[in-house]
Amino acid sequence: MTTLGIDLGTTNSLIAVFSDDGPRVLTDTAGSRSVPSVVAIDDGGKLLVGAAARARAVYRPDDAVSRFKPYMGEEHGYRLGEHALGPVSLSALVLRELKARAEEALGETIDEAVITVPAWFREPNRRATIEAARLAGLRVRHLLNEPTAAALAYGVAQGDSEQAIAVLDLGGGTFDVTILELYDGMVDVRASGGDVHLGGEDYTDVLLRHVLSGTTTDALQTGAVRALVERAKRQLSHEQTVTVDLSTLGGPTVSVDRETYDRLCAPLNQRLRRCVQEALVQSGLRGPSIDHVLLVGGAVRMPAVAAIAESLFGQPAKLADDVDTLVARGAAVQAALLDKHAALRDVMVTDVLTHSLGVSVVQTWDGEHYEGRFMAVLSRGTTLPASRQERLATLHPEQTTLVLQVFEGEHRLVEKNERIGTLEIQGLPKHPVQSGKTEAVDVRFSQDVSGLLQIDATVLSTQQTKRLVLERSSRPLQEGERAQADRRLAAIAMHPREAQANRQLLEVATSVMMVVPQAERDTVDRYILAFESAMDKQVPNDIVEANALLTAVVRDLVNRHGLHDLVDVP
Repeated sequence: MTTLGIDLGTTNSLIAVFSDDGPRVLTDTAGSRSVPSVVAIDDGGKLLVGAAARARAVYRPDDAVSRFKPYMGEEHGYRLGEHALGPVSLSALVLRELKARAEEALGETIDEAVITVPAWFREPNRRATIEAARLAGLRVRHLLNEPTAAALAYGVAQGDSEQAIAVLDLGGGTFDVTILELYDGMVDVRASGGDVHLGGEDYTDVLLRHVLSGTTTDALQTGAVRALVERAKRQLSHEQTVTVDLSTLGGPTVSVDRETYDRLCAPLNQRLRRCVQEALVQSGLRGPSIDHVLLVGGAVRMPAVAAIAESLFGQPAKLADDVDTLVARGAAVQAALLDKHAALRDVMVTDVLTHSLGVSVVQTWDGEHYEGRFMAVLSRGTTLPASRQERLATLHPEQTTLVLQVFEGEHRLVEKNERIGTLEIQGLPKHPVQSGKTEAVDVRFSQDVSGLLQIDATVLSTQQTKRLVLERSSRPLQEGERAQADRRLAAIAMHPREAQANRQLLEVATSVMMVVPQAERDTVDRYILAFESAMDKQVPNDIVEANALLTAVVRDLVNRHGLHDLVDVP
């Protein structure tokens, strides 16, 4: 059975499938590749989706709805005649149209898909996307970040070449940036960032407001006016001056030069620049170390986007081949990876956590308690799968219940972040008030690449453990899949000190340290401390680096002192 790759876009949506020749975008009988992400209602009260809805929007804008994708998961309502629809229902109608097109093109029933979402989508946005797919009769096998999808399609086409790439994806309603590395068939995502409310339509709005300034805009808020302004915006990508003539529609005729337009768009450009800078910081790479800057999405043709990219990376940005379909083709590649397609057996993909995950805590300063502070357990930019543990404590010796509120976000105050779950631990042992002793609880967050988040809270004195599992980015698991997921999480849900390889290295290093001369003991001890410190901080890359350094020191001492019969070096 075929798994679809779907690019559910703000302006247009596409579908693709993978075959032995690679990913290809499906078209309708007229050869059109995209389905406009527009829903409208006709004079008879029937809902229209796609091209027909977009055509209706030109002369009857009040009968059509578009640009609803950025509001997925938010309280946002629309009315079309007698129909009260939200972003989820509207997206479901678009997905149903895509599903029907695929079934007609392939001659088979389709009920599974990989759907792309902005990397900066948060928990409610992702859940809403899954719900829209369910309403459309599709089961989501994976939600794939859009720039990761673009990089995946690009990386598969590059073969085994090694390169660091920045992908800037500016669509109709959202902006994403991802920094990644390609090597040996691996697509290794280092960082993702973006803005879920920044896209090409916002740049159109800026020009529209400028053209209509000083006029009674209500009468000119039509699809026809917006279409003319959109055309002018695109012309400014390759012309220095354009004229927007709205005289036939009762509006003004206005000339706009590129310098003026860039000045008007400066706040949007600053937001875009900041997203790229944050992703670079998260990746640990510097702009000049990036080999290629890849532009994806219909709005990246604006010169300002390329100029920002060149200023930050020190090189001209490259417009992706067939830029409008790259994300859909990447989704098809991910679907083929899930299906274990033979042509992709050597390809692997990593991804990163796009928002920090943590708990609400009480901080104490100068004898005062401050509630509602956010403590990240898994930080944004962490490579998945990942597992990390923090130790918390009760506030009072007689406290018997601890309620862990789980949040997603970056703000130091939990009220500014998104609450995604609650875990309550009851029956904590009491301690005498005069002792001042409180109960410690180890809290571990473990997340796999599919978005499954497991939270374990273990009471230190009793070893009582309470668990919360959040299926954050995938469909609800069936019984057999749940068992597989438990095994996956069990493999990563351990402190690095508990890993057999790390324990073995510590034992070997300690044994060697005990027999070498004192001057060399100090050297080994420093590297052991560095390794232990890296494990305590639970940062995977730091652990790997410290492990390699300690291993090299131990091997050198074993070789120089002939200790091979004494220890087995890992």
